[in-house]
Amino acid sequence: MLQDYKPQLDTPKRQGRLSLVYIQADIGASGAPTIVTANSSPRTTISRDSEALYSITYPKSRFVHAISAVVQNNDSTPTAADGKIGMFVGLDADGAGAGTGTGKVVFAAGDDGALAEITSGSRVFITLLVGSND
Repeated sequence: MLQDYKPQLDTPKRQGRLSLVYIQADIGASGAPTIVTANSSPRTTISRDSEALYSITYPKSRFVHAISAVVQNNDSTPTAADGKIGMFVGLDADGAGAGTGTGKVVFAAGDDGALAEITSGSRVFITLLVGSND
C-alpha cells in the first residue's frame, strides 16, 4: 500500500474524513434564494449579497475544495446568455472561528462572462468537498 494512505487510495491519512456538502436553493424574485433543506446538507445556508453574488456557509472543516456551482434555468426557450458559470470566491474552511465554513459564489453569463443575475424560478446546486481529522 502507498505510504500515508488509508485503504481507499484517494484519501491520504493527513486529510482525515472527507465529506461532500450539498446546497440546493430555489431562486425567487430579485434573485433571493430559498434553501431546499430536504436536498441540502445540514448546517448549510445561502443568501444573496448583490447582483450575481451569493454567500454560503457549511460545516466547519480543516479544508474545503470547491467542486461545482450549477444553475438549472427554468427558461423554456434558453439562449446562450441563460447559461451561468458559478465561481467560488474566498472559501474559508474554519470561518474565522465562527464554527462554520464561509464563502461566496459569483455567477457570470456563459456567453460573455459578465455578472449575471439568476432568473427567478431557477435552481442552484452547489457541491463542496470538506475534510477534517476527527
